[in-house]
Amino acid sequence: MGTEWEDVAMQIYAQARQARIAEIEEQSGQAVRDRIVGLAKIHFGEAEGARFAAVCESGMTESQYRNIRPQLESAGESEELQALRVVKTEIETALSRPAGDSDFMGAVQKTMESEGIGKTAAMTKVARQQPDLHHRFIQSKNPDLEVPK
Repeated sequence: MGTEWEDVAMQIYAQARQARIAEIEEQSGQAVRDRIVGLAKIHFGEAEGARFAAVCESGMTESQYRNIRPQLESAGESEELQALRVVKTEIETALSRPAGDSDFMGAVQKTMESEGIGKTAAMTKVARQQPDLHHRFIQSKNPDLEVPK
């Protein structure tokens, strides 16, 4: 054992070293956080990266975030984005339908076969029962024609 001054000096040294380690760890944590947030901004875009940074800085736990995430996602969409999603769905639905010609004529053919009627009568019947299908058929044959619904 050393002198009293040596013991005090060793304590001060140990405390300073411990404080320096904590400071280094804190800086390391901040550097890792900055790196991850930077990567998120590059990968997901500035806006999403900023949202991610806000979540990180909030201090919430993983389970807390898991519980509130659905609320954040639904509330975060602008009216424009919601309108775009509706338009996208409508376009995808329209593109998934076959062309008006084959739909309408297919329905006419089925009606002719199932009811034993002629083509003109079947076309009239299908046009009355399925006006949207008939409208698409007319448009497919006459793209420049304005057909009232």
